[in-house]
Amino acid sequence: MNKIRLTILVMLFLMFFTYIPAVHAAPKEDSIYYIMVDRYVNGSGENDQETDIDDENAFHGGDLAGVITQLDKIKELGFDTINLSPIMQTQSYHGFLTVDYQKINASFGTDTELKKLMDEAEKRDMNVILDIVLTHVSPTHDWVNADANYLNGTTSNQWGEDLPTPDFNEAVVAQYYIETFKYWMNEFGIDGYRVYINENTPEDFLTLLENEVSVQDQEAMLIFDGEVALEGEQKESYHINDTIHEAANTIFSEPGQVLEPLFTSEELLTNDKDILFLDSHMTTRFAHEAIKKGHNPLTRWKLAWTYLATIPGVPMIYQGSEVPMDNGESEPDHRMAQLGNADEEMTSHFEQLAAINEEFEVMSIGDVEVVAHENAMTLYKRASEEETIYIAINNDTTSNMIPLSGLHEDVQLRGLLQDNIVRQQDDGTFRIALDRETADIFVVENDEGFNWFFIGFIIVVLGTFVGSVIYLSRKNKSTAS
Repeated sequence: MNKIRLTILVMLFLMFFTYIPAVHAAPKEDSIYYIMVDRYVNGSGENDQETDIDDENAFHGGDLAGVITQLDKIKELGFDTINLSPIMQTQSYHGFLTVDYQKINASFGTDTELKKLMDEAEKRDMNVILDIVLTHVSPTHDWVNADANYLNGTTSNQWGEDLPTPDFNEAVVAQYYIETFKYWMNEFGIDGYRVYINENTPEDFLTLLENEVSVQDQEAMLIFDGEVALEGEQKESYHINDTIHEAANTIFSEPGQVLEPLFTSEELLTNDKDILFLDSHMTTRFAHEAIKKGHNPLTRWKLAWTYLATIPGVPMIYQGSEVPMDNGESEPDHRMAQLGNADEEMTSHFEQLAAINEEFEVMSIGDVEVVAHENAMTLYKRASEEETIYIAINNDTTSNMIPLSGLHEDVQLRGLLQDNIVRQQDDGTFRIALDRETADIFVVENDEGFNWFFIGFIIVVLGTFVGSVIYLSRKNKSTAS
């Protein structure tokens, strides 16, 4: 009897737990994970000579070896590109006071370790891009005390320091930087750059830079971060979108804020070359903004990330967002990344969205069109000639419903985040209903109705199981008597 019961239980287990295949996350093309190297993971003690974890302004030990140990986890989250803070010779843990642009700072690692990072990233089909600062150099840079005029005044950074500004009108300065970009690509195979610029960075130099980087690698990613007076000439470069960052923070940091401005304000409409982010190494943590207003940062992050991952542009997160981290103050968070505290629900959400973007090409190429707004809920779609995906985000404090019309009567909408099924109503509409502070992404598919064959199969198996138990129980009683 026990053997029969075991056999039936195994059948039931296989039926219920293998019927629906698991969805594995694959990276969204050009999704970026930003790493402040010194405050990420300490992978080697051999370069810790300057480390002092009790001093917030000292090096804390993060290095390239530590980055290598996390590549698999970053890949699993759905990110295919890592953006490293400046790793060049520097006098600061954050790397933004560059002393020598063509040497790796000893506390971050060695040439060998950078080459290993590039090799390991390539094995995982991941890209590595470097931060390079063009707005200023370190006060200890050789140019400061040089006889020639390599500098032109000073630039104030976010910490209020007045720093020497390179003079790009000097041919030797411009050429040095071009050689620097070539050096990292030729020597290590770097896949691109995030370049910090401002109004003092000449447009003709940026045009030259873009051309030179493209000559080295046509697929290289070049991101401009700062005030850009290019007026559209730089078609291939990407740009950090600070405007959408500010708007998304305001709207998604608390429920009840309507999403309509994100789709109607011309300055907030994004394109494929926009880098989209909620927080960074230079801003307050988004989680802190939510907590400061008395709201759950996990809920807020999931809604905001759904928005950024489903509109045109390249989404980027800052290390620790998978926790999500909060330093408890309205200042940039430069603490060591608390990766061991990553929230399972948060990481799952990253993985789900990455899988959806990988599976459905329309999420990358489709036009965006708003279907309707209802209070603080918005329904919009990404559509191409081949397929259409609907995205619903309810940022309200109450449940909301938006009726959708114009679809064929023999289709249904299947939710990819919440496993919802929406079928046509008697009035011909499909009613998209969401609980407060939730979101879902719907794919249009044929309405197969109930799977009566599968339901019938379950009934037969269960009936057989119950019948076998009753029969064997009676047989055992009869034998015992």
